[in-house]
Amino acid sequence: VRAKKDLTYTPWNGIGSAIWANLRFDNENYGYEVGASVPKGNPEETSGHLSVYKDGKEITFKECSPNSVETALDELWDRF
Repeated sequence: VRAKKDLTYTPWNGIGSAIWANLRFDNENYGYEVGASVPKGNPEETSGHLSVYKDGKEITFKECSPNSVETALDELWDRF
């Protein structure tokens, strides 16, 4: 990833019981997405995932260990 234009960032839309964000980049036929989520009112219960896509279809989905995720995708996005 060399520039912000190479990333897709989906911030929380204000709906639901958790604040979340996803960040994705593509490399040829593959796409890589990380996501982070924290329930409203309970910042210690974070969750997250990593998804890998090939030709637009998800081929791998891994959940992070509960409460092991730092929900700083907004800050990562701002660095580009």
